[in-house]
Amino acid sequence: MLRETVGVLDGCAVRAVSLHPGTMDTTFDYGDRELRIFPVTSVVAPRHWQQWSVRTPGGGYIDVGPGASWSRRGAPGERKQ
Repeated sequence: MLRETVGVLDGCAVRAVSLHPGTMDTTFDYGDRELRIFPVTSVVAPRHWQQWSVRTPGGGYIDVGPGASWSRRGAPGERKQ
């Protein structure tokens, strides 16, 4: 069921992203649909793993977590600016 539900967004362009900094609740706006993602906890976990990741069109990633932190990983071979 999840694959069918998320599959509706495959190929759609994100029009806006809203992020609540304290909790990292994030909403991706696709125009006629929205995808809301939220971490399990906003507390920094003893193991430092991300709560969720989004792949960018260029092949990089945006990681959210642990806690209320976020980072960007570039695609292999991508030059850092």
